[in-house]
Amino acid sequence: MGRLMKMNQKSLWRRSKLLDPTKASNGNVEFDGKNFVLTGTFDHGTREQMEDFVISKGGTILKSVTKKCDYVVIGGQGSELYALGNYGTKVKKALDWQSKGVPVQIVNESALFI
Repeated sequence: MGRLMKMNQKSLWRRSKLLDPTKASNGNVEFDGKNFVLTGTFDHGTREQMEDFVISKGGTILKSVTKKCDYVVIGGQGSELYALGNYGTKVKKALDWQSKGVPVQIVNESALFI
């Protein structure tokens, strides 16, 4: 495979991750003992209600994305920033950790209820 083709594949992969950062997730959310960061506006309740739900399932809520974070959960209604192509600092930080090999998953709110 030529160098240009490899570069184009990397470019397409990066663009697809920017368009939908949840694509890299396997979609299976484990709660017990896992650390969660919530971002955006949620379909299933207020942020506090979502935090209570995660805690009731055995998860822990973090306020910021660190390498100890297992999941960044994007609310079903997202954020006004998403319409402008900006996923916000929490998603950007998670993508940065992923690029460094940290297995943080970025999931949609709906993945919590599967």
